This record gives sequence, structure tokens and C-alpha cells, in this order.
Amino acid sequence: MRRLTHISPGSAFKVGLVVYGLLFAIFGLIALLFTSMGIRALRSFINIGGIGFFRGLLAYILGVVLYGVVGGVISALVAAIYNGVASWTGGLEIQLSPEAKE
Repeated sequence: MRRLTHISPGSAFKVGLVVYGLLFAIFGLIALLFTSMGIRALRSFINIGGIGFFRGLLAYILGVVLYGVVGGVISALVAAIYNGVASWTGGLEIQLSPEAKE
């Protein structure tokens, strides 16, 4: 067994930025498409004003960026907290498998 005793907050930020940005990109796109379809369906029954596709697209793009940045900051904070806790407890025990030789 090996111990994970330190996580670089900068590295955690980069990973969190990409992971959370991709999560918002995927699920935000699904929500954007369903919202767009829902607004079109409602307009056929009731004359309502919607946010419009381009405003929704702008919100989607801003959401990807902001969600990614917030996710990166939170990941960096969690890494820093983990490092403090790991110094008290010794860190997580992990088992690494040997690399496969080709």
C-alpha cells in the first residue's frame, strides 16, 4: 500500500476546472435543448415571450466558464484542506497496480 499525503492545489484546480466545465457543458446543453423545445411548444398554445435562443446560448457559454472556474476553486480548496487533514492522519492508503509492459 502507498499513501497519498499531498495533492497540489494548482493541479486540483486544473482538474476541477475541466471536469466541472465538461459537466456543465454536457448537462447544460441538454437543458438548453429541452428548454428551447419547451418554449417552442408553449408558444404554439400561448403567446408568451421567451428568453430567446441566443440569450440561452450566451447563458450556456457563460455557465460553462463560470461553473468550471468555481469548480476549480472548490477543488483547490478541497485539496488544501485534504493536505492539512492528511498531515494529521497520514493520508489515504491507496494500492497501485504495476504498469503493464507492452
